[in-house]
Amino acid sequence: MQGKGRPTKERVPGVPRQITWKPWVAYGAALTPAAPAAMSPTPWRTTEELCQELAISRSTLFALRKSGLLKPGRHLVPKNPTCRRSRLLWHLQRCELALGRLP
Repeated sequence: MQGKGRPTKERVPGVPRQITWKPWVAYGAALTPAAPAAMSPTPWRTTEELCQELAISRSTLFALRKSGLLKPGRHLVPKNPTCRRSRLLWHLQRCELALGRLP
């Protein structure tokens, strides 16, 4: 039986269930070219990872979002769009460009 908005697969005994969520596909954002091998395979970062990579605090990041510089759907997406208070994923290169930094 399928739940509302939840992807399901047939359950096979003894095999773990694997569901992959790709927020950049769900929101229709353009995929960026492949990243170098040293970097993560995806440009999407959690809030904590983005703050570390950009060397800014969490409060500064959310102030930039509130000011309109970082826009939902372009720079950030909810990790679980069906959850009202979902954690956020941030697009590293797009955030760097919005802040005037070279990726």
